[in-house]
Amino acid sequence: MDVTCLLTVVFRLTSDVLRIVQFAKRMNSNNIAFSQENMYALNPTYLQSQWESRSFALDTTAAIFSALSWLFLCIPILQISWFLSGGGKRGIASFTMVVVLAVTGSLCELISSLMVVGANSALNWISTDFELEEWDLVNNQPDGTGWKVLEMIRLCMTGMLLWIDAFEWICLFGILTLLAIKVRSENKNVQEGSAVFGNKWAALGLAIGLFSIFEFITEIMRMWNWQLFASVSKIISAINLIILLPIWLIVLGRQLPIARAAFEGIKTLEDSLEV
Repeated sequence: MDVTCLLTVVFRLTSDVLRIVQFAKRMNSNNIAFSQENMYALNPTYLQSQWESRSFALDTTAAIFSALSWLFLCIPILQISWFLSGGGKRGIASFTMVVVLAVTGSLCELISSLMVVGANSALNWISTDFELEEWDLVNNQPDGTGWKVLEMIRLCMTGMLLWIDAFEWICLFGILTLLAIKVRSENKNVQEGSAVFGNKWAALGLAIGLFSIFEFITEIMRMWNWQLFASVSKIISAINLIILLPIWLIVLGRQLPIARAAFEGIKTLEDSLEV
């Protein structure tokens, strides 16, 4: 079993479990039922209850584990590309694209996660230590303007990160689709049952890629109907990241040592023939 694949699964599932725990915690709270009317009206009492119910520690930890999962995912992706290209001897263009997408997606997720950590720390500090009630300097009455401003800042930050997350789904779609095509192409030239990376595994990767493009669409469509497409996005994300991707990675983790041994054996044979 390849260690990097196993760590990627662990980090990915840990991130998703933390987000599920946070969502369940908020849903079980008695005073923070979501209200679109109060949200759009920027009702200060409602906004304050929302902020008091948020768990920034869970958000921050989930973001860190998500970034780690993307970083570790890069390693097996790079190995597959190297093995399938015969050590950089064939299919250079497509495998270069896979590498670029993997590295770009990982760096974007890392930057996004660091931004989440920094923003959450600052927002939590503001919501707990700053005066957000009495901003009416004329009548000196608590008007809750501070909570409105804070919520506007959070929404702007969420919108910015939304596009980064959407781009990551495009990267995942490109990586898994290209790998599925190359694996099926490579398997046409080998005897049945002797392929290291199987067609069923490649088909699973293609399915994850297609789910990823649907996830990208729902991420963008949130701008028009947040509640509907956020719910659809959560369902697709749960299927993709909690079920399908871990299965794909576990199977890959079992195949990589075999592929590595076969590649090294071929390389040794070629070196001995050159001598």
